[in-house]
Amino acid sequence: MRRRSQHWAVGLLMCLSLVGLNGCGGGGDSSATPRLTVADVVVTPFEAEVLNDSEDWLELTINFRLAGDMTLIAKPDALFVRVVDPNGVFNHLQLTLDRQIGSGEVWLGGLPQGQAPGLRQGPLTVSFCLDADCQTPVGNSISVPYKVRIMQALNVNGSASTASGITLDGLFGSTTIPAVLSIILPEGTTSWTASGETPLVRAQSVVISTPPPLTDPTSVSVDTLASSTPQVALTGQLRQVGEYYTYLVVTANFTTPSGDMRQTSKWFPVHYVVHPSDQPFVADPPGIALKLGAGIDSTFTILQILTPNALRDVRVEYLPPDGSGNLDAGDQLWLWMDSQDLYAPDQWYRTRVGAMRCNVFVESETYCLAPGRYEALVHISSPQPDGSGADIGVPISLTVNP
Repeated sequence: MRRRSQHWAVGLLMCLSLVGLNGCGGGGDSSATPRLTVADVVVTPFEAEVLNDSEDWLELTINFRLAGDMTLIAKPDALFVRVVDPNGVFNHLQLTLDRQIGSGEVWLGGLPQGQAPGLRQGPLTVSFCLDADCQTPVGNSISVPYKVRIMQALNVNGSASTASGITLDGLFGSTTIPAVLSIILPEGTTSWTASGETPLVRAQSVVISTPPPLTDPTSVSVDTLASSTPQVALTGQLRQVGEYYTYLVVTANFTTPSGDMRQTSKWFPVHYVVHPSDQPFVADPPGIALKLGAGIDSTFTILQILTPNALRDVRVEYLPPDGSGNLDAGDQLWLWMDSQDLYAPDQWYRTRVGAMRCNVFVESETYCLAPGRYEALVHISSPQPDGSGADIGVPISLTVNP
């Protein structure tokens, strides 16, 4: 607020002393005939259309001049202001006055934040008095017209939504069940969008008291649902065990009842927690089948691996014949791997997994695989939440056609 203020309750007649804003304590002679009048009053009619999450003050000012015996207001606590606003829109006030020349200003303020939507119309009345009970008024009361339309602001509603934000809980190795949230839009909305965003300092966002340990805008997907009422679905994605923060950002374009076209955006904090599970890792795909044939001597595909914590080791094991028809490649290392995006923001370890028909050794001898099927395992070693280690294999098969 830009001024020092005195709060007064809706529907009550309260006052503000000229000096000292902590109450209306004594002063003034209720039995005296006032020898002051209020002159040169300037009041500008006030109109506004605001959302009920706005933190901007609604402000009214009344400029005036007192004429007559200035000695009546020479003492502290000698002039009082009484305001009656049946709608309770303007519930803060402040009086400034030059006691020597009698000119002054009454400032009235109100915050639309938290007020119910609807139309509020004045007038409110302002009276000057020489006593706290206003038994000795100074001049006539001033009527102040106003018209304030308070409109519903953007909001979300759903089981995952609380006053402090949106919370999702999931288990490692799977995505969460989509949390469906209803979007409350301003009256006159013509279009709206919803998306996820990395946490930043936002004027309309809920403050997170402690810095988030991880910030990942893609940890939660945001999908707009095709329904009769505005809805979005939030789904926690595959991530390592831990906590993630992002924002649901909703933007609406709307037209006010007076015809003004406006846009409003709001950021709702999302807290996504991934808990440990019995699943040691996630591989995408869970198994790989490679093929070589006529004119194709090498091939590869991408293997993605997600572990609960840090990835410790990746190694290859070639499998010997086991009666299922796979062949023995001998000393030929037909499988190759190279890491890609090891420290990708989404925490997936990515590697190209490929196969070659022929190997050229130092002695310049070339060894090629005979037609048939060959098998291997890509071993993934990763620490588990209980402190143990896990060594799981992703099956790889290679078919060599003539």
